[in-house]
Amino acid sequence: MGSDKMACSENRKVLIKDPKMFYAFWNGQPEFLVGCSGNLRVLNLLKYNSDIISDDPLTEDPYFNIVNYLIPKYREVLEENGSHMEYDNGQSEMDSMLIICHKGKIFTVDFNFGISETFDNFESVGSGEEVAIGAIEVLTKDKSLTPEKIIEETLKIVSKHIYGVSKEYDILMIGP
Repeated sequence: MGSDKMACSENRKVLIKDPKMFYAFWNGQPEFLVGCSGNLRVLNLLKYNSDIISDDPLTEDPYFNIVNYLIPKYREVLEENGSHMEYDNGQSEMDSMLIICHKGKIFTVDFNFGISETFDNFESVGSGEEVAIGAIEVLTKDKSLTPEKIIEETLKIVSKHIYGVSKEYDILMIGP
């Protein structure tokens, strides 16, 4: 997984030191790789409050684990810290989108905590997501490129074409 190092608003952009990605731990083991686009407060809260200690083992179904273990934990953290928006109709949202890698699968978590998995086995969220998806689609056709090289080249392409994406980036890997 890769992310640029830019945080920006309508009138300002700044490079940030911390990656927009982190490992989430299950009983002390890094089981999830999480990327966050949007509100930095959401990123901060989830990064430092996402470790799960449980007597239950993770299942072999990554979708089940995210829906039943990780997302409830994230909703709880955001509610407790005021970074969770509740509406009159009972819907709730966060001011961010997430990508979660777990057991070789990639999932997107939408603002309303809806979870999806594409057939492509790659995803992007954030300012440059459309350009990134196109770049990844083309780069994955070159079987000589490693996943890390595809991410690196994608970030270079996106930073060239999208104002809110920096040339500086981070890459984190998990699993096989």
